[in-house]
Amino acid sequence: MTEYELSTGASFGPPVVDKWRPPPGEVTWIDEDITSVSTSGPALTVSLDFRQPRARGREQVVVVRLEDMRGYFPSAYPEYTDPEENLAVSAVVRVPMNGVAEKIVMVIPYITMPRDSGGLTEVVISVHEPNGQLTAVDYQHIDLPEDFDRTPDLMTVVVHTLVALSEVDGRLSRDHVRIIRTLAKSNFQLDELGDAALRLVLKVAAKAQHSPTTLAEVILHTVPEHDRPRLVTLMYAAAEAEGRSVSPRQQQFIEDLLNLAGIHDHRRYGPAGLADAYKELDLEPGATVDQVRKAWRKLVRDYHPDRVQNLAKGFQDFAHDKTTRLNKAYHRLRAVLDNAGTAVEVEIED
Repeated sequence: MTEYELSTGASFGPPVVDKWRPPPGEVTWIDEDITSVSTSGPALTVSLDFRQPRARGREQVVVVRLEDMRGYFPSAYPEYTDPEENLAVSAVVRVPMNGVAEKIVMVIPYITMPRDSGGLTEVVISVHEPNGQLTAVDYQHIDLPEDFDRTPDLMTVVVHTLVALSEVDGRLSRDHVRIIRTLAKSNFQLDELGDAALRLVLKVAAKAQHSPTTLAEVILHTVPEHDRPRLVTLMYAAAEAEGRSVSPRQQQFIEDLLNLAGIHDHRRYGPAGLADAYKELDLEPGATVDQVRKAWRKLVRDYHPDRVQNLAKGFQDFAHDKTTRLNKAYHRLRAVLDNAGTAVEVEIED
């Protein structure tokens, strides 16, 4: 991957193309993901390669803007605009000596776009010298979602699922909302902009009618298999927040929903399903990844063969078995918590 520094906005305006003197370089590949999630919430991700032989070993500035029939998108967030107040993100890229820069990933949070954006949209990619001279340009049409807070990205699906789970035992309360917000902020490592996007998604989710069948269909078609442990872990975390236990209705909801979504081994992702692994490491269910790692390192060090080599064979055999169990518990917890991306424990914040 080419080394580059991603930033928001751009220091110069939209590309002006002279048909008699086309830019010497070209964008050779582009792909987009309209359902990605960044630290700033649901986002459009644009990935690209470009060729610029004249810039070998030197820096180029890549800028991505969006345009529809009304013109370039504006933004209510000044840090995400160019000098003409168009929505823009940029990256400073050092071009390799072969003249080809690859895997440049540009992220535009949906919350920075106008609220009435959506539908057929043109992605405008321009490559410039640091002084602003255009060296490559490309245009790509995509179909943007009408409202990002209804987009079936992972964060939005998680929020709607947790809201539906919280409503099983009654009306959605402010405590439920705080718990969901805390879990989502931690899990997706949201920044201030991401938290603002999360609040908008929560408002929509709180007013929505959630059918288990519809939710299951969305999960089935939206949540990748490797992210399903994250969803399940968060469901159990929300149900068990503040020391509560999962209510019979919530457990039934979880089982019905996940069975409809084809996730049949979900019990092992919940904190209760991992209790024996936590116990092996002398931890309480809900410990963080860092706590799991520290406990494992300490205990493996305590039972290391070098520590017991002068003891009786029975002690050595016990230490070997204990180390095996510790390693098994550690890798089991890491397999789930790494996918969950956060602790199962919940800290409520105002």
